[in-house]
Amino acid sequence: MQSDRHIIELDHVTVRYPFHIALEDITLHVPAGRFLAIVGPNGAGKTTLLKTVLGMVRPTEGQVRVFGKCPWKLGEERRRVGYVPQVMTVDLTFPVRAREVVMMGRYGRIGLGRRPAAKDREAAARAMQRVGVADLAQEPIARLSGGQRQRVFVARALANDPELLLLDEPTTGVDIATTESFYELLKRLQTDGMTILTVSHDVGVVARYADWVACINQRMALHGRPDEMKSGAVLACMYGPEAAYLAHGPVPHLVVEEHGEPPHALSAGEGTHD
Repeated sequence: MQSDRHIIELDHVTVRYPFHIALEDITLHVPAGRFLAIVGPNGAGKTTLLKTVLGMVRPTEGQVRVFGKCPWKLGEERRRVGYVPQVMTVDLTFPVRAREVVMMGRYGRIGLGRRPAAKDREAAARAMQRVGVADLAQEPIARLSGGQRQRVFVARALANDPELLLLDEPTTGVDIATTESFYELLKRLQTDGMTILTVSHDVGVVARYADWVACINQRMALHGRPDEMKSGAVLACMYGPEAAYLAHGPVPHLVVEEHGEPPHALSAGEGTHD
């Protein structure tokens, strides 16, 4: 269910790093209940945009608001935001079980040096059930497949019962079947009322599940429905003038010809990061 209430608001946001501009004049409003995918080429500023929404990066120009406030001023309301980063820093040689990883998502509520209470254990169990990994609670995180591990990390983000879920390249390194299953999970979370913003290079896949897409390449190339992504002007802005879609099976592939070399297809599981 969508609402006219904007959960995320970026108005003319520019982010400058010492040697380059990561984002330039980005305006983006995300209403409650939307499933928005941020797509674009390597180095386009997708991860910077996500970090700006989180308050990890502050804009050089413009304004950013989450739940009506600057994200670095959310205070206790930060619990309303769940985050699954691009690169997880879990040491797979450390003997931690899936349930313990999910419980990490409650630490902000539990407090430093305090033990989880019954309500924290119940919240963690509920989050694991919600993403379909309740049966893996006692499994060491190192023994899980890439897809199972990613669901555990999503459960960790859901353990605080957030209203907004942010994900950065959540299906990197997993196969197409696992990728589609994962996006089906996100779609169910949206149906339950969650607002979702995900960064992805899997253009064809996200176009099947997201109901809105923002294509960026430092500037905004497109902000609209997924079926608008096939515009030649948009693809050229994102990937260069040789980009095109190849219809092959249920998932379209983006085909990019590089400097006279034969075209190659980019589909789920391929690509590099910002």
